Amino acid sequence: MQSLKHHFLLAMPHMEEANFTGSLVYLCDHDDNGCMGVIVNHPLDITLDALFEQLSLGGEASLHRNAPVYYGGPMHK
Repeated sequence: MQSLKHHFLLAMPHMEEANFTGSLVYLCDHDDNGCMGVIVNHPLDITLDALFEQLSLGGEASLHRNAPVYYGGPMHK
């Protein structure tokens, strides 16, 4: 199997899966065990700082605290 790690997947226009319609997905990892990607063109209306607060995740202030969070969607093996 050829890994697609560090590649992009573009949803085809006729794709009917609501979670991925019009999506551009960056594959962070891809191997025989599965893959993990991030949709990079569907930002949510929440910052990283607000998400960490909602999840009660502590931690020091980050340079990226005001960074947007992007929609993930389901992934299958």
